[in-house]
Amino acid sequence: MDEIVTKVAERTGVSADTVRQVLSSAADFLKQKLPPGMAGQLESYLQGPGGEGGQGGQGLGGMIGNLFGKG
Repeated sequence: MDEIVTKVAERTGVSADTVRQVLSSAADFLKQKLPPGMAGQLESYLQGPGGEGGQGGQGLGGMIGNLFGKG
């Protein structure tokens, strides 16, 4: 999740600590609402390159970076 925290903090000017808290809260909320299998997939995306799965191994941070043209 470090990569997405860095990218969102850079893009928005919000401190990395605040971004991390917001993303953690949002992820926890989503994991509670999703079926167990999908919650596991969300966790994989958040783990990024070192984690299990992700989009081609790049994780959510990489996908967000691609959206911002920084991937």
